[in-house]
Amino acid sequence: MLELRGPDGRGVSCPLPAFRSFALVEDPTRSATVYAFDEEQLVRLSADPGLPSLTSLLPFPTTVRDLHFDHAGRMWIATTTGLWRLSPGDTVRFTKRDGLPTDHVRQIHEDRDGTLWLGTYGGGLVRCRDGHFATLGRRNGLLEEVVSVVLEDDYDNLWLGGNRGIQRLSRLQANECLDGRRESVDVVRYAAESGLRNPEGSGWPGLRTRDGRLWFPTFDGLAVVDPHFAKTLTGTPPAPRVEGVLAGDQSVPRSVRGFVLAPDQRRLTVRYTGIDLSAPEQVHFRYRLDGVDRDWIDARGRTATYTNVPPGRHLFHLVAIGGGGVTSPSSETVAIFVRPSRSNASTGTLPPVRKRRRIGCKLSSGTLNTRAIGSSWAITTRPPVSDALTTLPGSTSRRPTRPVIGEVIRQYVSWSLIASICPVFILMDASAWLTIISCVSSCCRAIISCCASRR
Repeated sequence: MLELRGPDGRGVSCPLPAFRSFALVEDPTRSATVYAFDEEQLVRLSADPGLPSLTSLLPFPTTVRDLHFDHAGRMWIATTTGLWRLSPGDTVRFTKRDGLPTDHVRQIHEDRDGTLWLGTYGGGLVRCRDGHFATLGRRNGLLEEVVSVVLEDDYDNLWLGGNRGIQRLSRLQANECLDGRRESVDVVRYAAESGLRNPEGSGWPGLRTRDGRLWFPTFDGLAVVDPHFAKTLTGTPPAPRVEGVLAGDQSVPRSVRGFVLAPDQRRLTVRYTGIDLSAPEQVHFRYRLDGVDRDWIDARGRTATYTNVPPGRHLFHLVAIGGGGVTSPSSETVAIFVRPSRSNASTGTLPPVRKRRRIGCKLSSGTLNTRAIGSSWAITTRPPVSDALTTLPGSTSRRPTRPVIGEVIRQYVSWSLIASICPVFILMDASAWLTIISCVSSCCRAIISCCASRR
């Protein structure tokens, strides 16, 4: 039996149905009237003379998770078979056909603007405004889509309880995201590292007490959060720091140029952290490696691993984000240089040679012969015979009279040598280039003089 007593002092005893466990919600519109629900039914118990003492409200058995009266006096019921709205002459059931992501609704919260926020099992956080539903899920920044508890603090934050801990997000950001004015929300996670004995909730609604504290039911008891204390811990942005780089299992020393890796060290791991003495367990990160990552990568760990990093200079950028969503004012940037292999530097862009082969192609001035020798290439030119041999008047013999300069150079210069020292030329300064040009000019004058003397 349940005894109900009205404001006039008159009491009445109501028989209770066979509940396994139940919750009671007082009717704000009627005196001496309460609603009792459990996993199978919802009944109204009343001592009001104009109402029956016991009334079953739902047309079929279903598990009721939460019951809420909005500012207009309408009753909203969260069940595993949809969302119900009950008022005199108006009974409506909302399901997936009406825009809900799932029929399993767990808690109903009304904010200061009169908007309803629904926690669902596997569907994320749902906003109900003006008869329309909008869903906030993992694609929008939530850490999970099981939301059993929806509460609000005095700082305009929504607190969500689920199977993996407690999430806190700004109500303003949630509305902006659902209205299409931003892509995601900043979420703060509280789990075992924050002191929760068991991050998994029991699946039943939470409660806010008059002192502003928030209560979350878990499988290991009630967890209580003081939002004021949490706010003071998350006001300072953390400082991002890159601690080091590992190539395989070896630590790479840091120089003024950054981290320099050998050609065979293509797999590397960047170790980083965020300095936040108030709440270090709440820090998460965003990083990007130029030339490898197209977009920023969100992470909660403190290492980033890359494989097959191409040779060259790459910049690693790191941003730290505190528990309150406060981002570090500037990013930490370090240079990572992977040296090219010697074979790539000496052969340029020529492909590796596995077999000896001879390639010839016709040019306007003669024939270009290319011979593969080992892993290098030898390139020689042979001018046309008509340019190298001339028949003297009155003579039937043919002898060389005007050696072509290219033919003389071919006898002494191998293009394989030039190909092998090209990378050295690239690294020389202007004075070295002037010296080489002077030497080449002297050699050309000597060759021309030699040709003239042979005439």
